[in-house]
This record gives sequence, structure tokens and C-alpha cells, in this order.
Amino acid sequence: MEIDKREASERKLEAKVEWPLHGDPISQASLWLPLMMYRWQTEVIRACMTAGARVACVTPNESGKTSMVLPALGLAWMAAFPGSQVVSTSGVERQIKKQLWPVLRSILAPYPRWQITEDLHIKAPSVRGIPGSEWEAFTTKDPAYAEGFHPRWYLDENRKPVYAPLLIIIDEAKTFNDPELMFAFQKRCDPDVLLMVSTPGEDVGAFYDAFHKDKKAWKTFEVGWRDCPHLCRGVKLEKRLETIRELGENHPLVQSWVYGKFYRSGSRLLFDNMVDVEMAMSGTLPAVKGAGRGVALDFSGGGDEQVLAWRDGNRVMPLEIFHEKDAVKLADMWVRRFKELRVEATDIVADNGGLGKVCIDLLESKGFQGIQRYMAADEARAPEMYKFRVTEDHYELRERLMMQSVILPDDDKLKEQMRKRRYLVKNEENQIQIEPKEKMRDRGEGSPDRLDAVVMLLTRMEMKGMAGQHGATGTEPRKDARCGNWQECMPGWQGGATQEAGGAYWSGGGVLDD
Repeated sequence: MEIDKREASERKLEAKVEWPLHGDPISQASLWLPLMMYRWQTEVIRACMTAGARVACVTPNESGKTSMVLPALGLAWMAAFPGSQVVSTSGVERQIKKQLWPVLRSILAPYPRWQITEDLHIKAPSVRGIPGSEWEAFTTKDPAYAEGFHPRWYLDENRKPVYAPLLIIIDEAKTFNDPELMFAFQKRCDPDVLLMVSTPGEDVGAFYDAFHKDKKAWKTFEVGWRDCPHLCRGVKLEKRLETIRELGENHPLVQSWVYGKFYRSGSRLLFDNMVDVEMAMSGTLPAVKGAGRGVALDFSGGGDEQVLAWRDGNRVMPLEIFHEKDAVKLADMWVRRFKELRVEATDIVADNGGLGKVCIDLLESKGFQGIQRYMAADEARAPEMYKFRVTEDHYELRERLMMQSVILPDDDKLKEQMRKRRYLVKNEENQIQIEPKEKMRDRGEGSPDRLDAVVMLLTRMEMKGMAGQHGATGTEPRKDARCGNWQECMPGWQGGATQEAGGAYWSGGGVLDD
């Protein structure tokens, strides 16, 4: 039977969070986890064993925070304290449904008395007449969702008062930037323990503040990639080295995803090294014919340029600009140009948005069927890094420029569009996103039509025979100013850093999820 708050106050019941002997999360870990924990995982959990604890932990991606720390702490909490509650929330639905819940379902499979449902609820067996402990998970950005979660009192079968504490876990806490939301979970709920865990994001918000201006109120843990030996070897290491090579070690995604560091908020220049652009336009790079010919069409309404870009091998020829607003006349002009260039429909990629769809339909009606319809909002091939295909394709151009494997026309307007193109990295998904054109217009910038055409023209072009000036082939990072010595970007990479075994610390090479 539950005791209400007023009765508990009248009876002067003292709320205590006392872990039973051998029932703490460290002792229970082997019941729930298939692997032994790293030292930092154990220390984070140990910090959460004290009543009133406020703990914040920042880690790089794939560190094991969601697959190891949260299950070990939450399930041990439920087992140790009958009638207790675990509430886990996140601003990102995928974090709970695709990361946390499959792990919990797998762990609880051998325990049929523990009920886990698709609607993100776990119920433990009843103990001594006390209702079973519960774990409720949800995503929200609404402070009202925090209402109703409080520590509780129950009378057990012997009429003895039993305190049922409340644990709140905020996963991917960087997405909780609303002060009211944080206040609701931290103050209104008054949890016995509050744990915030997340990969790092922008240098703003309550999660960032826990490591800086509010640090005195929090027990903090800053976990690096070297604290996670499984990230320092094999495919996971290779992937991180490749990301450093592509983006540069100061890129916000590298700082967050690889190093586990916060990064400065706001937009940044995409083509941050204009020396690469200047070199591509200098006319000094070698031409390679191996990639054949290609054409890209960028359509714009409202008086912007209609751009035809074409390449011969790796050389982008001078851009052809049209201002024809009549779609039929424009299609006729381009059909004549295709025939002059001797290209087939399959050699052509065209913007399929707005006016573009109409023009492509017209071109196909004139015999050019099979044009590649380009959709900027299509999913990227690497969605864990890039939001939308258009962002990934801009980075592909950036990579080609860095490798000096493409020749661009000496075009001042194209150069200016490249100089001003920006990208963002948003907290919600930690993906790179090209700056929306609406924001460009807000800054007084025009549409980057010439750049859009060049990006489409070079997207997914075969790199055969196009190693570049420095012999870069895409299999080994090039040593340059943006990455410094790439072998030193990941100290210990050669041998794969290991962690000394002992106690409850795992030192193997198993693969852990996020």
C-alpha cells in the first residue's frame, strides 16, 4: 500500500537510499551485462550510488554509455529498491527506441517475470507485497512530462514503511536546452539521483553548463576515446582516422564524435581552406580523362541563374549561364547543347525540385529519358555523419579539392559562393547540415546556383586514375595542416590502446553500442 506524502511527513519518515549488501550496481553488473565494465563506467555508476547525487558524464560516440552504464545502473536500482522508479528520457526518440530499448530487451530476455513492453515500460516482480519497480522511458521537450514522477513510500506485507527512491536519467542530455525542462526534472521531481549522459554538442545549454559554470553542483566525468579501448583498434579506429582525414581534427563533428569534446555553437565555413579552391582553379593540376563526360543542371526561379555545368574527365569546363524563365524554351536550348556535347541522358544529373521537375519532364519528352533526378533532401550514404545527401555531396567536393583531384574553372562568382557556403552541426542528431538557403537569404546572400551545379556534377564521380598531386588514393590520410600528423591525431593507434584488466574492468575488444 502506498503512503501519501502528507502521511509520510506526519510520521516523520526519513527517506534513505541504502543499497543492500551485494545488491549495489557494481556487484549486480555481472547479472545484467555480458561484458565487464571499463573503469570510467564503474566510476560513473559508483557516483550515482549516493543519495542526492547529481552526475553528468560526457563521452565520445560508441563509448558504451547507453549499452553498459544505463542498463547496469537502472536495472540494479529496480532490483535493490522495491517499488522504486527509473525514469529515462531524451530529446531524441531514436536514442531510446533504437539504442537503449533493444539492449534492455536483450538483457531481460532470460527473466520472464520482468515485463518489458514496446511502449517503453518495464515492470519488475512484486517483492514483500510492494508493487514491482518500474522503468518508464520517453522522449520529450515538454516540461509537463515531468509531472507525476516523485519518490514514494509503501507499507510492505508486515506494515513496515519502505522508501522507494526515484532515479532520473537524461540520455543525450545536450538536446535539453530548455531551462524549464531541466528545472522540471531536477527540482519538481526531486529525484534521489539525477544522471545526465551525452555525447558532447554545442557549448550552450544545461548539459554544457554542468561542466562549466554549474560545475560545483555536479559530479562530472569527461570521457575520452582513449578511455574506451574498443575505439582504439580495428574498424572503429580506421573509421575515426578516416573522419579526421576528411574533416580535419578541428571540425566540430571530429571534436564531438571522435574526441568527446564540446564545440563552439553557430555556423562555420564549409570550404575553410580556400587555398584548395585556388589550386583547383589555377590550371596547374593534371587532367584525367578516365571519368568520361557528365552534365549537371541547376534550375532556379525568381530571376536566379539557370546553370549548365559539364565536365570532361576531372576537368569542369566554364559554366554556362542562362536566364530563360520559359521552361519550354529552356529545355529546347539544353537539348541542342546536349547534342553538341554528345552526352546521353544517363550522363546528366538535374535538380528535381520545383521548376526542375517540370524541365526534366520536358527533356524526357524530347527523347532524353533516364536523366538522374537529384533530390537534395535524400538520405546521405553516411547518415550518422551527414543530414541529407546534399550535405554529404558538398563534403565530397571538399574532399576532392583537398586531394587536388578535380579542376575547376576560374570563375569569380563560383569562388565567392564557395567562400560563403556554411554548415551547421546541430545537437539533436550530431549531424553536419549544409546551411539552409533561407538562412543564407537572411544573411543577405544569394542562391549559390553555380556551386550547386558543380556539386551535382561531381557527386559520386568515379575516382579511378585520379589520385591527385600528392598520390592520395582515399586509403590513407594525407598529412597536412588540418590534421597535423594524422598518426598523432589518435595516440596509441598503432598498437590499439589497451586497458589493464583487473577487478570489474573489461579490457577485451568487444563491440559496444552507443
